[in-house]
Amino acid sequence: MALYEIPLLDRNQKFFIKLNKVNYQLKLVYLKRWYLDIYQANAEPIARSIPLVSGIDILSPIVI
Repeated sequence: MALYEIPLLDRNQKFFIKLNKVNYQLKLVYLKRWYLDIYQANAEPIARSIPLVSGIDILSPIVI
């Protein structure tokens, strides 16, 4: 599994990124905590308002 490090700034931001040969648009918003929106390259939402928590892999499958 590849590890991707995405450089971030200390303010809201939106950018395009290519992961595993697929283009995505990422949007990070700070509202008392960081939230991530993931869009297809054409701006179609894939996932919205994912809270970013330190030490948690948000893209791993959930095991209950």
